[in-house]
Amino acid sequence: MASPPRIVLDADSGVTEDDIRALTLLGPVVRLDVMGLDVWAVTGDEELRALMADPAVKRGGEHWAAVARGEVPAGHPLVKLVSMGSMLSKNPPEHTRLRRLVQYAFTTRRVEALRPAVRDLTRACLDGIDAARPFDVVAALARPVPTGVLGRLLGVPEADREALDSLVTRLLSGTDATVHEELYAYVADMVAAKRKSPDEGLISALLRVHDEDGARLSEEELVWTVVLLVDAGYETTVGQISNAVRLLLEHPDQLALVASGAVPWERAVEECLRHSASVAMLPFCFPTRDLELGGHTIGAGEPVMMVYLAANRDGRARTAPDAFDVTRTDSRHVTFGHGPHHCLGAPLARLELTVVLPELFARFPGLALLDGEPERVRSLFVNRPRELWVTADPA
Repeated sequence: MASPPRIVLDADSGVTEDDIRALTLLGPVVRLDVMGLDVWAVTGDEELRALMADPAVKRGGEHWAAVARGEVPAGHPLVKLVSMGSMLSKNPPEHTRLRRLVQYAFTTRRVEALRPAVRDLTRACLDGIDAARPFDVVAALARPVPTGVLGRLLGVPEADREALDSLVTRLLSGTDATVHEELYAYVADMVAAKRKSPDEGLISALLRVHDEDGARLSEEELVWTVVLLVDAGYETTVGQISNAVRLLLEHPDQLALVASGAVPWERAVEECLRHSASVAMLPFCFPTRDLELGGHTIGAGEPVMMVYLAANRDGRARTAPDAFDVTRTDSRHVTFGHGPHHCLGAPLARLELTVVLPELFARFPGLALLDGEPERVRSLFVNRPRELWVTADPA
């Protein structure tokens, strides 16, 4: 069998659009050199869906054969990342039990009830913008809305949000070997404070589950669950709002279709999610048996990177995959994952996007990007601009 194509990713510069384009051209299954690790990467839409839905493919560092053999140090940042104790690194039945305890907070009805709060928070952010001067969309809107929404949902005090945001950014860089313990300790202290002064947020609700029956949710599981909710809810939505604004401003013809009502905002949001997912890829899952995929054999216990952004650009699954087209009927994507680990927060992310985007463009119809390529966040996994500077027509 032919050797798979191979590409090296630079952890210092992070993942770029060019990297993703190169991956999609190489094939649905490739080899990556990431931070000195030789890993597989699945970039094809069909192959990635099959991988994530296969019950013989597991999450969690305990399934990493090279780590068990001592060939990869346990202190490597990526080993620590995939060994975190949240449900993201768990498998059934543990994953099923943990997911069931929090999924009630993300039902369609409960999420829809947050719409007025998201709208009010968005409008407050827009009210604070001086339209006579250039402003950074990330700082003015894309960051404060998700952090505010998740803060209210979880009951995270406003004083803690900036520190948590910084910790999550370091975590998702993929290169920080100390942030895992820092983030866990910070959240553990926050949980302890909630135990003393409970409120109506999700953290307090999870505490009640733990205290009523510790066997259902251990103290460690409780803290890791909050870590995951913070991790998944902050940076990912910040990036998705930023990417969507940039896409629409770079394609004024597409923006005009949505702003005029010719295309629903919901359809435009799905195309933004497909075209420019804020999570380019995530590590790792591990086959527990030799797995034939994309014409290659992935050995049991070998790490496999899940490359969402490349799968969304798979030309075998949709026409003109690199084109941003809000009228397309093939905007199906894996931005929120697939299978048992499909993102619980997907309804909330969609709600925020369908509120924030129309509010922004209705308030500032003359919005335009400043010249120059925005600097990107340096991360192995996050795909978004660090800042997104725009000008607005005061009228």
